[in-house]
Amino acid sequence: MSLDHPNQHHNPNTAPGSDKLSAALDYAARGMPVFPCVPEGKAPLTQRGHLDASTDPDQLRAWWRRWPEANIGVPTGERSGIYALDVDQPAGLDELEHEHGRLPATRTHSTGSGGMHYLYRYPAGSGLRNTAGRLAPGIDTRGEGGYIIVPPSSTTRPYQLLDDLPRADTPAWLIEALTRPQGPRFSKASATTTAIVADLDDGPIPAGARDDTITRIAGRLHDGTRSLDELAAELLEVNAVRCQPPLPSPQVEKIARSIHARTPCGKSATASAETVEALERIEARLWRIEWRGMGELSARDVYVALIKAGREHGELIPAGVRVSISVRALALASAVSKRTAHYALKRLKAAGVVRADNAERRGTKSGALVLLSEALDGGRANLHHSTTGGRRVSSGATLRTPRLRWSAPAILRLGKSCGAVIDALHDRRGGTATYDELADDLHKTRTRDLRRRVIARLEAAKVVECSGDTVALARDWIDALDLERVAAGEIDAHRRDMRRFNEQRQAYRDHLDRERRGERPEPIPDRPPPRDISGLSELERLPAPAPELVDALRRALLRWPDHAQDYPSWWASTLYVEDFISTRPTEAAVELALAELVEVAA
Repeated sequence: MSLDHPNQHHNPNTAPGSDKLSAALDYAARGMPVFPCVPEGKAPLTQRGHLDASTDPDQLRAWWRRWPEANIGVPTGERSGIYALDVDQPAGLDELEHEHGRLPATRTHSTGSGGMHYLYRYPAGSGLRNTAGRLAPGIDTRGEGGYIIVPPSSTTRPYQLLDDLPRADTPAWLIEALTRPQGPRFSKASATTTAIVADLDDGPIPAGARDDTITRIAGRLHDGTRSLDELAAELLEVNAVRCQPPLPSPQVEKIARSIHARTPCGKSATASAETVEALERIEARLWRIEWRGMGELSARDVYVALIKAGREHGELIPAGVRVSISVRALALASAVSKRTAHYALKRLKAAGVVRADNAERRGTKSGALVLLSEALDGGRANLHHSTTGGRRVSSGATLRTPRLRWSAPAILRLGKSCGAVIDALHDRRGGTATYDELADDLHKTRTRDLRRRVIARLEAAKVVECSGDTVALARDWIDALDLERVAAGEIDAHRRDMRRFNEQRQAYRDHLDRERRGERPEPIPDRPPPRDISGLSELERLPAPAPELVDALRRALLRWPDHAQDYPSWWASTLYVEDFISTRPTEAAVELALAELVEVAA
């Protein structure tokens, strides 16, 4: 049934208390793709926002079973054929109609802010996108890359259907006004800063230039090599580190969604053709290794993250491909903790497939790791090499799916075993394989165990579909995978890790800045003898030190024995920045822990 057909199965004005799922199914039945947004709000609940919109009843039922009170979002533009005029200030509309004549009668909704949506047919091939205040103050438009909230949703107040009319053609004068070239527009705040700030990789972004600069950075990063999740994560990092003050996270994520919906720009990676070719050979070796157990599967994802980073900014050297990256950033990209990333690198180094290269490491500049070329692959015993392992594919389209996390206490996740199966299906088998072929790719001798322990979990999550002896990626497998990641808390965990990553990096930078300014006291030549500390403890009745802090200090001293005499302020920053503890301790707490260690040693 056409969207413009006046006969409806559902009255969208039955809110509050209406069945949102019934409304969503009705919109979909009339050809309008929909997606869930937060109750009483506009932010998408799905990972890719309006890009996830669907008319599939099974998908809609799954969404609204998960979020029964979710608002209903509808994408605008070519996909839905909808162009929306969003009027918040009637005076602006009066001015437009006085100049161009009354708007043609069309379908209209009231909005949660008290305004109105006028829905028109999207002019095919026009490329009309979203605008804010360009036609007149208080009048926005929603086209390609945008979306609207529809009845019976509710924000400040309920959305309601006002005029149930067929959508009219978008007025010609409106199209002409929005496609007419505009001269540059600068606000006082951004006129002198926006143009230059966008080209600074590490400079601060002042308040007047944040939106424009983040959008420009997003445009440069969106080169076809990043998923929406990866683009949003990088923009959130830029926002946290450079924006003064940072923009709200939902605003940054909205920019990411808007830019990711566009055609990618030319690839910004600086890796040469020779480097990419070398990475193809290195990736082929990924499939010749049998990754056993949790430790080696974590190492596999660290190896994958290095290959992906190498495609973007790797440098070909005689030993292999050199990749500048911090262990923290590598852990974030691999969906593991920093400590696990350290252990994974030890495994990869022992196996002769990776080595460290910190010759250029200075201050806050990251060190580097080298993905060793085939000739230097020692094939040592820590990882298990094989001469078999499926087909070779071009690395340009591979390893694109997000890295999955391991399960946690009371949280059951798909895990990295499932991630390896997805990689094999997507990268090596074109989306479909027999169980035996997957077992061969992953070096599993017991096909039955692979099917029962791993593939069954993917099938339950609707990521794959099984039939006879064949397993295939489902039609909407990315959507299903994202839903599973949201439900298992992986997306929230990634955002939490990103915030912590930025906090730790900033703490480290602040620490180095204090050192450069000479604010750090010189280390005392000799730590006070145990009896002085003991006497102080008796006089002041100091509380017992936190056992976890004592343990963290003990492990850190094994790593940096030369810093045994450093002040508590140095240790407080270092323990937090280097991920020995989850929160930054006070100097007093560190001093107690240091005293405990001295007494134990005595």
